[in-house]
Amino acid sequence: MIAQTLNTMGTRLQFLTTDSTDLAVWTEIRTEILKLNGIFNRFDPSSELSAVNLGAEPESPELKEAMTLAAIYRERTDGLFDVRVSGSWDFGGFAKGYALKKAESILRNHALKNAFISFGQSSILAMGDCPG
Repeated sequence: MIAQTLNTMGTRLQFLTTDSTDLAVWTEIRTEILKLNGIFNRFDPSSELSAVNLGAEPESPELKEAMTLAAIYRERTDGLFDVRVSGSWDFGGFAKGYALKKAESILRNHALKNAFISFGQSSILAMGDCPG
């Protein structure tokens, strides 16, 4: 079993799997989530999103994909879902959901079937069965 915690994206991420004791999967998830925090954290002046909010073009495939998805969701919801706040991008909770999708992909690549990730208790990924 692996149970780990990470403070990032302004909240706590809790990870649990009973499929493995190999910390390689946790290390990969942790690395990916910290990378995404470096991209999406609008409060960090060194983040890619901060640069974009100051007029730079997005460079990472992750930010480009998220901007495309945000535009699609804005259109589908007639503007009710909009990550642009006062003309600036703020991915907030959207980035947590995006990070969970990336973590799910990592779990599946490692053939793990039973896992639980709580991202600030508001964004949750649950796969498989709970022991017992």
